[in-house]
Parts: sequence; C-alpha cells; structure tokens
Amino acid sequence: MKAIENLPNNTYLHYVSQGDGFDAEKCNEIAGGNKDKVIENMAFDDDYETITNYLEDALKGEDSETIKEFRQSEEFDEFLQACYDRDDSDLYAETLSQTDRQLIKFYIRNTAGERIALADGSWRWSSEYTESEAKLLCKACKLDWTVNRNAFIELVANATQGGILCLMAYVDMSDVDKWVEHCLTGDERGRMALTFQNPHVLIHDWFSGSGHDVRVVGDVSVRFGRGALDTVRGIMEVDAKGLNGYSWDETCGLHKPAYKTEIKAKPYKATKGQKLDKKAPEAWPGM
Repeated sequence: MKAIENLPNNTYLHYVSQGDGFDAEKCNEIAGGNKDKVIENMAFDDDYETITNYLEDALKGEDSETIKEFRQSEEFDEFLQACYDRDDSDLYAETLSQTDRQLIKFYIRNTAGERIALADGSWRWSSEYTESEAKLLCKACKLDWTVNRNAFIELVANATQGGILCLMAYVDMSDVDKWVEHCLTGDERGRMALTFQNPHVLIHDWFSGSGHDVRVVGDVSVRFGRGALDTVRGIMEVDAKGLNGYSWDETCGLHKPAYKTEIKAKPYKATKGQKLDKKAPEAWPGM
C-alpha cells in the first residue's frame, strides 16, 4: 500500500505545547509515588490533525478527491492502525520536560521514621532553652553546631508557632521522577540518598501558615525508599497553595530561585533483610 509505504518508521501523534507542564498537584502525586495515577488521568489531545498531516505527506501528489476516497476505504483503517503502531509519543515525558521547577519540602526524620517537630511558644523561652532546642534541630540535620549555631538559634526564635523540620529546595521535576522511579522499579528495594549542599532549613506550621527558614552551612542527607513515598506523610512534598494546608511560598511569596541548591543523588539497593522505609506515622507528631 503506497500510503503505508510512505509512512515514517516512527510517528508522533501527540505533542505538548511549550510551557504546558504538570501543575503542582500532579507534581505532588509524582513525588508521592503515584506516577501511574498521573499517567492514567492524562488527557490525550485529538490526533485527527496529526494523522491528516501524515496522510497528506504519504499521498503527496494525489488530488483531494483521491485522498477523500482513500479515507473512506478499508485501506485507511490499515493506515490508521499503522500510525498508532508506529507512534513513539511519550506524553508523560514530554509534559514532564515542560514542567517548571517546584519548591519541595524534604522532611528530616528520626530513626523511627517520625517527623521532627518544634513546639510552639519560642517567643517566651529563655535564651538557654532556645539554644538547647536549636542544638537538637542542628543535631537532627547532622550539621556542625559551631558553624551553624546562629542560624539555628534564629530558626527557633522566629518560628514562634512551632512546626515541622524540613529542607526546602527548588527542584527539577525530571530529577524527582528519576529518584522515585528508582524506588518503585524491580523488587522495590531501590533507595535514594540525596545530599543537599548548604540548603535552606525550614520549620513550617502549615496549619497557621507560620514558620521560618535559614540557610545553613554544610551537607544534609536524606535517605528514602518506596515505603517513605506518600502525598501527605511522605519524605517529600511539593510546597504550593492548596496542598496540605498553607504553603511556605503562599505565606512568604518566596523568590523561588533562591532555594536552588546542589543535590547529589546516589541510587542504591536495600540489602537483604534491611528494614525498609515506612510513611511517617503522623503528618504532625503528637497530634
């Protein structure tokens, strides 16, 4: 058949317009390990125009009446099927490539997998107690207290409503997708070790929209596997309006590029018998 013979070996029936990436809600689903849900709910654009272009190229030189008759024949059905069989469109990958960087909170957790909370009321604490709480947060991040003392005291003193300890970074969603995919594939024993260089540390109370963040000196590492992925109690969440209470960006109107930090990502496999990650027991410890 002339039309199929002239059809390229690879067709691309679906395209994503520039800037037409995933919104924050879908990005949060991806970060939470729900990529399949995002793909399932993706709306494919109408491929009629694209197939028409392929047909006109395949029957180049034929008049409009011949093309019209071809469309009404059984041969067109075969041509149509050939277009679909050769379709190399990857709507998910293309949409991801058009997705803006996202502000993401990476939660610091203790050995039991629990998030770490700062109590409210720091405005009435003594300087000694403020410093002792600041030391605990610094220790949780495994940072040098001597170098970061002032930053953590500032963090505690200004987060007067308390909140949850996390890192805030402005991250490429293509990287997030790779990290999550490593944890989900195969026997699901894949794990990621992310090392943040001089990151922003945040205490965030998303119920009241309060908190404080500081930039620290040193490397902070976060490790996680499949079990730690979730959209509410997971190791990482997108910080955006309408997701899990007040976002930090919504509260402060952040200059997002200021939260870019170098992240060294190391994929590895959990050893046989190694305790695997779990979701945090509670989104907010003690509540």
